[in-house]
Amino acid sequence: MPVLDPTRDPAANLYDHFPSGWFDLARSHELDDGRVLTRRLAGRDVVLYRTESGVACAVSPHCPHMGAHLGCGGKVSGESIVCPFHAFEFDREGRCTKTGYGTPPPPRARLTTYAVHEIHGCVFVWHGAAGEAPTFRIPHLDDAQDGYLPMLDRVFELRGHPQETSENSVDIGHFGPVHGYSNVEIVEPLRVDGASLTTTYSMDRPMIPGHPKLGSVHAVFKIHVHGLGYSMVEVKVPSLGFESRHYVLATATERERVRLRVGFSVRRGTLRLPFATRIARELVEAVFMQVGIRMFAHDVGQDFEIWKNKRYVHPPQLAVGDGPVGTYRRWARQFYPVGGAPSSSTEDIAAE
Repeated sequence: MPVLDPTRDPAANLYDHFPSGWFDLARSHELDDGRVLTRRLAGRDVVLYRTESGVACAVSPHCPHMGAHLGCGGKVSGESIVCPFHAFEFDREGRCTKTGYGTPPPPRARLTTYAVHEIHGCVFVWHGAAGEAPTFRIPHLDDAQDGYLPMLDRVFELRGHPQETSENSVDIGHFGPVHGYSNVEIVEPLRVDGASLTTTYSMDRPMIPGHPKLGSVHAVFKIHVHGLGYSMVEVKVPSLGFESRHYVLATATERERVRLRVGFSVRRGTLRLPFATRIARELVEAVFMQVGIRMFAHDVGQDFEIWKNKRYVHPPQLAVGDGPVGTYRRWARQFYPVGGAPSSSTEDIAAE
């Protein structure tokens, strides 16, 4: 990975680089029944599988024996993945443990393995821009224990970069023009702690996206960002009495390309249905889940045309009212261990 060069075009300077962090590659259920998947991460293939004991694994795609692609015909056998070409087997640490001939395995035949973390029913894989091991973890949240229904999601592939998609969470200046939010207030200022970032806003938003004349609701948004690939927003709407979690999981697949998973979950029992039976409540919650993911996907989709056509401006000419964009960008530099992210003293002193 080359060092970021501040003398180059700033747009290319960001988009040419993949940050370190945890990135979503699959839903957990996609690895059921011995399935072997191939997904793109930071310009290369990663092969995913789950062992018989239930451990999710991520490995380099090509067999070190003679180069077959494990994602094209490879299969799971017990705790190993088996190459489709000569039936060589590799364990969870990437070591070749068997050949297809019953002969001793080549001692240097080894797959590269990647750290895996499962949360919210998603499989996250660590990408180290400088080849480094994981430097932080996404905090574990037990959605079921916390009373949340299983996440529903939508997946999009588009032009973009994880740093830019995550930046939207602190760019409060775009909430009105792009999303139609109003009366935006900072309830808890942005706080950074290592690889984590949190802040809380309150705002009024249209009851039905795109139809402000149909009324609005007041909502409180608490944002949790861990690295550049994971954002989770806890939303409370006091007037309706419900709580929900919204997920934005951005994975850089190629230069200027992201695979964006947006997810939605509602907390059981928080909708105000005082006279509903258990069955009626469950039905309403199921319908609300479907409506909720459609509305959230619509909200995120309002940013797509901006992301598809914008360039990365550095340093930005910030104004009061933008939100803590400068603080966010300084925080984001840590995810580029070779050389750091683009920097400028102009950004550091801009008003927030």
